[in-house]
Amino acid sequence: ASISASKTHIAVIGDVIEMLKDGNILGIGAGDHAFEVIFPAYSSEASRGAEHPMSLWLQVLCWSGIFGFIAFIIFVVFLVKRSLGFIRSNYNKELRCKAMALFSGIVVAFLFGSVYSIWVDEKVLYLFWACVGLLMSYVRLGKKQESVRWGEFKSGQNEKDVELVFYD
Repeated sequence: ASISASKTHIAVIGDVIEMLKDGNILGIGAGDHAFEVIFPAYSSEASRGAEHPMSLWLQVLCWSGIFGFIAFIIFVVFLVKRSLGFIRSNYNKELRCKAMALFSGIVVAFLFGSVYSIWVDEKVLYLFWACVGLLMSYVRLGKKQESVRWGEFKSGQNEKDVELVFYD
């Protein structure tokens, strides 16, 4: 009888966790070759032949260890905080829409990465980081435009754009 794909998937995740608990908490190195060499010593019958950890988050933990995983979590928190702050507050609708599209794609990658190692293919890895870089460039461009606009406002160059409304 063959083992279903979902049982294999769950078995691989469980065996990877066992491998990490057995002292590989500092990481085994980046790339699938290290995983393919070390994992067979921990694999069960259901997970035999697995080529990757079956989860982006476990993949980062396997590659870089606990310190790299913590650094990645900090990166994710700052990425989300900075992106949402920009999307919520920037006046430039075009930049906000582009940033929201990239941010949505990155969030989907993180969610899909919970059940699959999305970085197994190097092209996806490069595309992911290119999207992150493009998103951060939109955020920086938007912040720069806001500071120029604020500087013009403070110097009185855009007096015609200012309307004061007084309420009783």
